[in-house]
Amino acid sequence: MVREMVRVVLAIAWLPLPALWASGQVLSGEVAEQLERSAEAAYKYQRTAKLRLHPGLAELLALPRWPCFWGEEYTSDLTEGRGDGGYGYRTCGLRQWGRPAGGVAADGAAATAVAAAAADPCIVYSFGSDGDYEFERAVVRQRGSRCEIHIFDLHEDKGLDAAFDDLGMEVNVHYHRMAILDHDGLEAVQLWPHAQPTRVYASTLPSIIEILGHSHISVLKIDIEGHEHRVFAHLAERGWPVVPGQVYMEVHAEPDYPAYTGAHVRRMIESLERAGLRLFHAERPWTWCQTSCLQLSFIHQHWRPEQALYTPTPGAPWLAQAYGVHIAYYAVAYNYLANGSAGDPNHAFPWRQNVFLLHDRPPLVNRGAHFSLIWYGQNTGSVPLLRGCCFFEQVGNATDEWTLTHQVWGPTSKFWDEKAANAGPENMQGDVQANTMFVMYLEFLAPTGQSGIRVSHWQLRTRAGLSIGKPADVTVRIARSADSEW
Repeated sequence: MVREMVRVVLAIAWLPLPALWASGQVLSGEVAEQLERSAEAAYKYQRTAKLRLHPGLAELLALPRWPCFWGEEYTSDLTEGRGDGGYGYRTCGLRQWGRPAGGVAADGAAATAVAAAAADPCIVYSFGSDGDYEFERAVVRQRGSRCEIHIFDLHEDKGLDAAFDDLGMEVNVHYHRMAILDHDGLEAVQLWPHAQPTRVYASTLPSIIEILGHSHISVLKIDIEGHEHRVFAHLAERGWPVVPGQVYMEVHAEPDYPAYTGAHVRRMIESLERAGLRLFHAERPWTWCQTSCLQLSFIHQHWRPEQALYTPTPGAPWLAQAYGVHIAYYAVAYNYLANGSAGDPNHAFPWRQNVFLLHDRPPLVNRGAHFSLIWYGQNTGSVPLLRGCCFFEQVGNATDEWTLTHQVWGPTSKFWDEKAANAGPENMQGDVQANTMFVMYLEFLAPTGQSGIRVSHWQLRTRAGLSIGKPADVTVRIARSADSEW
């Protein structure tokens, strides 16, 4: 009971200090009343929500928070008929942009000095609005055309022009029909938890920055239905081109997004922290995804209103340095599933053969045989291998037509758990902790070409294409004909 009360208190601890003291502004009575109504709605929801947040996310509400020195507020369009669903984000010092460090509005020589220091306009990247431009409208209302806003989504712009017409001011908003992921190119992406995969064109954040020709990002807002884990894993493995001044996101995890757990969220937060960003706000969404999502806001630890560029820490990306595996590919358990072994035709399929490649002859298989193998490995890195992080693909100048039809890997304890195995392959997968053993199961179709020794090389890689450890070899002898030696 005490623990639950603590969680409730922490869940509502987001209420912002007034932005007045930090910005030097006095809000009009109407705006202040709107902010109060918004805060009261959020307060009551956080206090009384009956749907329980998944435990893996609920514990994250107790994480330490970086203080917002520049005025924290809920940035949402609070005009009539808007802002009641909570589709906005906690921001820090957004009204301060372009002011000198003292927090007083700049004019004359001071404005010139600030402009020279900032050098570039406010740049906002917003991924995943889905036709709801509440956050972007709020930025325009506060910053006008001084913020260059780029909205990225997978469909037509859904009335973008009309969404800003009633503001009665010049806007600087651009729409891009593009997804952000961990690689450049086409991919079949599941846009919603229960939707069928849709083939979309995706780009990485470094590629998008290069295409648009920007030297900095002031604000990165991202709400992309779980794919944020892939985006930030890519940056942790490959490096940030520039670090945004602030990052606002809706983060997704189980149960509605079963591919991602609390461990994935913690990994993502650590990746942001290592880039110099600090969590200053966390809360549950008010309306959507009430059991599986959190809204998180980060600010760079050296953020200043007059500063535009934040550079990454020099050196290799942290996750690239933290990964490591060793695969004992010379001790293999081969499983012949169908039309497999040519060495002993009397065996009924499936059957298994253990081979020690430094001692035993490679197994004999038919052309196009369907077989699988089991490797044993160790996570030699300093971080866990999270479920779904990595997969095997063929490397080298191979000309043989090898086909990898299925792969599953997971901790040894889960892999040999009979209950987990009977429940299906997905239940055998799991996070592999540092300095622990794991098991890899790979199914192949053997080449259909010439007989003889066939060696192929397989590399464990992350979804972002980072190679982990050394390649492992698959060695077989292809028979001249079915059920015969070669």
